Amino acid sequence: MSATPILAAYKDRLYKDNHGHLYFTLVKCPCCKLQSRLLWPARLMEYPKTPFKFECGGCRQITPSADLSVYDICHIGCGCEDKPRAFVVMV
Repeated sequence: MSATPILAAYKDRLYKDNHGHLYFTLVKCPCCKLQSRLLWPARLMEYPKTPFKFECGGCRQITPSADLSVYDICHIGCGCEDKPRAFVVMV
């Protein structure tokens, strides 16, 4: 069973660099090793400074960002629209 709210609005880019350019956030699930792009709740206006939880786009495991290694999360400008989606379920 998925924890993702069905009717909630999401946005795909939240991380901003020093010039204000928006980036996708990619995460690698520690369970199934699938790399997915995060979809953020629309109410968020800036990248969180505290840990968040996301639901993997493959195995549906809910994982805290604190469990990711530095190699399991990255920010990218484009070219990842075809990646599976992982929903941020708690900030």
